[in-house]
Amino acid sequence: MDVRIVRGDGSSATFKHHNAITAKDVGKNAVFNSKTTMMKGPVNLQIKEVSKMAMASTRETIDNERCLLLSHADSPDHQEWHYNTFAANSLALLQEDPRRVKLIWKGEVSLKAEHDPWIDHATMAIAALHICHLEPPNPESYYTAAYKNYRNAVVAFPKAVKDMNPQNSVAILSFSLLILMFQLGISVVPGAGPMSDAFPAVDAYNAISALRGTWSLIDQLTPHLANSHLSALFIHRKHLRFEVLDESHEKMIEFLTRLNDTVEYGQSDTISRRNSDRQTCAQAITVLRFWFSIMAAKLPTTWLLLVWWPAGVSPEFLLLLKNKDPMALIIVCHWCAGMHRIPTKWYLDGWARRMLKAMMELLGPEWNFALQWPMDEVFKSEGEEP
Repeated sequence: MDVRIVRGDGSSATFKHHNAITAKDVGKNAVFNSKTTMMKGPVNLQIKEVSKMAMASTRETIDNERCLLLSHADSPDHQEWHYNTFAANSLALLQEDPRRVKLIWKGEVSLKAEHDPWIDHATMAIAALHICHLEPPNPESYYTAAYKNYRNAVVAFPKAVKDMNPQNSVAILSFSLLILMFQLGISVVPGAGPMSDAFPAVDAYNAISALRGTWSLIDQLTPHLANSHLSALFIHRKHLRFEVLDESHEKMIEFLTRLNDTVEYGQSDTISRRNSDRQTCAQAITVLRFWFSIMAAKLPTTWLLLVWWPAGVSPEFLLLLKNKDPMALIIVCHWCAGMHRIPTKWYLDGWARRMLKAMMELLGPEWNFALQWPMDEVFKSEGEEP
């Protein structure tokens, strides 16, 4: 997909993003490796039972004893109570437009969930994940319930949805965003397992792949959304403005460029780097520069801002990341520093910080010299040691 970016002086440039997946692949590509995400617990726990426990909208006001009592209540009236009462209000990134909560997350999604299991399971997964965020007394149970409903959702979706049209486009977009929220939030809520040395590269690969997939799906859905009954909510900005980078960011990009040109070994620290790998990382650095320039314009936080860099890197870069190529890991660390600054919702709270720490452990202290900028941005700015 080609995207036109307008500079501050009125000139423009066209930037090509890589389409990651097709809409038919949403369910297939969303499935996590259960060994990296599944927690031990009662897998038969259903959201319709556990959603009743969140009787307060903030973690400061949760009454744990009352929540524990209500978690075993059996009234069907509470089946989707938590999603419709609390979780749906917490999902929209763009707070300037309250219509999105009312018409999409509490309107279209709730109506579709009554008839379509694929979106019903997605809402229940998010509801359980939101309960985890509110720190109940037994977060592992809700974490397990969230994961079970997530798996049911991504299995049901490709079986039920055979094409895209104006009638189902809003539901498909909402489903893809719910799945993305889950994939990002599952690693940061209470009850989640720690990112061990074995899995941060896979976690990063999954997250970036999910963000790329969302961009690809939005691209395919755009003409259908324009003809949907909620078309007024999907008037996307066709032009993105970017600003000149400050000295700190310029030096950071220059450092990454020099490092990419000079690092001699790649995957497993023993394989000599191929020229094609240097070119792949150079392209990812160029996209990172564009992304930080867009962030410098201080545009409202939208999904477009979150998916921009993942959508721009090449499939070859993802393969380097998956294979733990040091330069690819270092570039992702710098992206995490930018993600850490973005005003986020609960399902992104702490994700970038946690990912950066996991990447640092994977790379080892010998690479700390290459991570000084993201370490300063994320940790020292808050008076914290990495």
